[in-house]
Amino acid sequence: MIVLVGIIGLFLSISLHEIGHALKMKKHGICMREICLFGLGGPALVRFKVPRLFGQTPITIRPLIPIGAFVRPETEDGVYEDATTLQKVDIAAAGVVVNLYMGFGIFAGVGIFYGYWKFLAVNIAVLIFIFLAFRYFKTWFFIVTGVIFMG
Repeated sequence: MIVLVGIIGLFLSISLHEIGHALKMKKHGICMREICLFGLGGPALVRFKVPRLFGQTPITIRPLIPIGAFVRPETEDGVYEDATTLQKVDIAAAGVVVNLYMGFGIFAGVGIFYGYWKFLAVNIAVLIFIFLAFRYFKTWFFIVTGVIFMG
């Protein structure tokens, strides 16, 4: 049972990480050829689309190598190459940010489940600080803040 929970957790962590990259690419107007949520290589085992979120970009799961994932940008238009350095850093940092939020969510869930309300209050305070820093300052400030908290 614990192995199954670990595999599901790994799948969710990798998938949410890649969705973070994909959402930032969409925000910056970069077209995507494919979003692979889990696995590398081989034909797609599962292929679906979420038109309201990613348009006609296919979302796939590939079973050949069950580690890793990717977001493949559309390179024919040259849009990704034309993105500024700050936009590329923003896209790269988005996956880490999603993992950071997921970690805080897990800690909050454990705090609620076991009744550690002080732990939960500190966790929420840090989340609010990070959210406000991300909302009202530029991305570089958020990256520096994230490195300080992780470091």
